[in-house]
Amino acid sequence: MKILLIENEKNNLSMFSKTCSELEYKCFRLSMDEVILCSSTLLEYDLIVLSEEDFASFPKEYLFIKKEQMLECPYYVVLKKSTSIKNSFSCHDQGVHECISFPISKKKILDLFSRYQTYSKLRKIAIEYKDKNDSKNKKITHIQNLMDEANDRFSNLFHELPIACFTTDVSGNIYEWNQESEYVYGYLAHEVFGKNIYDFMITEEYREYLLHHSNKCLEKLTRCKMEYVVQSKDGNFKNVLSYMIPLYAQHKKLSGIMIASIDITRQKKLEQELKRQFVQNLDYTVELEINKNRLKKANSELKTLSTTDELTGIKNHRSFKQILKDIHEKHEYLDDQYSLMMVDIDFFKKYNDTFGHPAGDKVLKNVGLVLKNIVRSHDYPFRYGGEEFSVILPFTSEEESMEVASRIRKAIEECRQEHRFVTVSIGVATRKKGERSDGSLVLSQADQALYFSKRNGRNCVTHYHSIFDSTLDSVS
Repeated sequence: MKILLIENEKNNLSMFSKTCSELEYKCFRLSMDEVILCSSTLLEYDLIVLSEEDFASFPKEYLFIKKEQMLECPYYVVLKKSTSIKNSFSCHDQGVHECISFPISKKKILDLFSRYQTYSKLRKIAIEYKDKNDSKNKKITHIQNLMDEANDRFSNLFHELPIACFTTDVSGNIYEWNQESEYVYGYLAHEVFGKNIYDFMITEEYREYLLHHSNKCLEKLTRCKMEYVVQSKDGNFKNVLSYMIPLYAQHKKLSGIMIASIDITRQKKLEQELKRQFVQNLDYTVELEINKNRLKKANSELKTLSTTDELTGIKNHRSFKQILKDIHEKHEYLDDQYSLMMVDIDFFKKYNDTFGHPAGDKVLKNVGLVLKNIVRSHDYPFRYGGEEFSVILPFTSEEESMEVASRIRKAIEECRQEHRFVTVSIGVATRKKGERSDGSLVLSQADQALYFSKRNGRNCVTHYHSIFDSTLDSVS
């Protein structure tokens, strides 16, 4: 403990000095003039003792006049000649801790030190408490500052959000209203403050819908998504997509709802336009498909007409040329045999001249019908032209083709006509394995065989190879 004794000629503090030495306390002595010169060092002492007369000229800025300075000041003791209580109160009001009246005895000094020790302990506890309290207050102040900053950030975020946001209490009365809400709905914040959302802006048809979702949000404490129509300040109707979010106050008490909305009017118009275009395109697609099927059917009919003989219903001469070419190339590639027969109605011109062209047409139809019924499923019958017909027989040998030709000749001979029976002459040719030629050679050979049948009595079948066989026989 450091003790300062302020002495002058009138007071004698030798008893203080002696007692301090006995207790091994550091005791320093200064005059009042010295104190005034080095007053800034007074706070270094724990206990300062001075007379009542010196106290009057003591630097008052080092006394704990203010309560908050008490723990920072030394312990001041004033020695008084008078024992007046009034004077003691006067000293205490000016920051003196204790007053001791003369005469000064050792017992008084020891009692003073004892009281100081108690004061010092309490002062230490008070300083520790003050430090803790100051630290706690700093933390509280820091947290409060952070909360204020967070509130400012949230307020700025709320008002600057590019989404229309506003808050209501549980009854639907509006409080916060951000800038985007002003843009979307047309109302300024002060125009809607305190108004009930169900009393304006919401169209009649969506009022119950919005109220239902609001109650659902408040009862189930969960956000709700909805679409509805509002009427803005300028009278225009807008489609909005909204989320209702429950808000809480202190102690998790439900305080209201925040409604965050975006204007989807343009999107709805685009959806309606896309739907209209989709329906229109669907109609076009159906119409296009119908026309496509009609065209396909027409092309098929046209193709049939271009490759079919109108009178007999079998393939025509044009089709014959293409199929003969394809069949010949196929069999030549496979090095296999096929046969071709040419069929001519005997004395058809005479029949036409005698019974008329309609009767002749009936004969042509009947011959075509016989060909279709007699030939095999993979054979091709044709009307070659006039009263002449042809049949292509794929993968057919000379012997097999002669059998088919004979059946055709016999069936036509036995077929009853309108006026009289008719007969046919047939010539057959076969492309044999190993031969290298084109389809025209086989056609030419079949024609030669047909002419041979006509020159040899008609109503018969001749194969091209048999012509040479019979010629050889006659020569020999």
